[in-house]
Amino acid sequence: MIRSANASFFAGDVETAYQVLRDALRLFKRLGNEKAIGVACNNLGNCLLAAYRTLKATKEERICGFEKSEIIAKGTACFHEAIQQGEAAYDDFYAREGWSPNCLDFMQHLSNRYFNRAMFLLSVKDDHADPEKVKELGMRDLQISRDMDVEINDEGTQAGWHVRSPVKIFDAMLSRFRGYILLLQMGYPDEFELEECMGEAYQLITTELKKEDESELFAEIRAAGRMQQIESALMQYYAVMNDVTTAAKIAIRMLVEDEYTLSTAQLEAVKIIRQYIREDQDALEGCNFHEGITEALAVYQDRVECAIEEMQVHQINQVDELSTSTRMSLRDIGTTSEYSAVSELTEKRRISLRQSGHGDVIMEMF
Repeated sequence: MIRSANASFFAGDVETAYQVLRDALRLFKRLGNEKAIGVACNNLGNCLLAAYRTLKATKEERICGFEKSEIIAKGTACFHEAIQQGEAAYDDFYAREGWSPNCLDFMQHLSNRYFNRAMFLLSVKDDHADPEKVKELGMRDLQISRDMDVEINDEGTQAGWHVRSPVKIFDAMLSRFRGYILLLQMGYPDEFELEECMGEAYQLITTELKKEDESELFAEIRAAGRMQQIESALMQYYAVMNDVTTAAKIAIRMLVEDEYTLSTAQLEAVKIIRQYIREDQDALEGCNFHEGITEALAVYQDRVECAIEEMQVHQINQVDELSTSTRMSLRDIGTTSEYSAVSELTEKRRISLRQSGHGDVIMEMF
């Protein structure tokens, strides 16, 4: 159920993800499964964040059956319950095992939940009845998450703990960085030491590359791809900081030196180069710059976007089939509305896909 809901979320079908998670939460509460309740609440909160962002982008009145005020109230409640459950479970782990791998791993889940709630609160601030109070709570959650991340690293190192998954570490780092970039784009001040955060991610890749046995970090995405994930975020960071020249240097390096590129990283690089050409004409003065390059880059970007959309439609059809099967299995405790696969991306689905694909929050699994 959780896997199906997460797949729908990342496929841009936020409403189905919400419905499956809502029904799953009812089941988990009947079973008294506290861990499952925490996971479902965290993921429901993330779904409602994506729903809020979709409403803002489409300017519609309702999504998942809720208006903005209802989404804010329900999302806040979901994250509150997820964090409460996480705090209780962490206290229990620590009382029994101290700084064990299990305890520290659970502490990372709790840190992620605080960060997820921070992103939710700071995103909905302007539509909340008390925006200053919400901003204060969101910034506090960010600080709690940062403090936890430092403590996890320090205690794990002192305890000689070397079994922590590098994939989880990298995903958390990337999530934090992407979230901070979104906050900068929303107008929050640059107080997050983002370049230092990315330096730590680079160091993790370097460390994992030195292992004799191939690292788990490169099982699904090779080292070059991991570097491109970091560089994509860096390009966005420098662009939002109005340093398009540095962003363009990163983009050129990726496109020229890497034999293969992640499609999303490739698209980001092309966009940055086009932005650089538009905004920095002075730097191009005196260069043998052919006007046809601008048109060629536009065609190139269009082709990359079309290729990405084709992949998305294929993935969405697969996800929708899984979603239909899962919803039928929940028919006795939740909604059973018919659902069929799509052959193309509707504009609303495309917008929702962008809003759920920022990568700033972490959807949990068991």
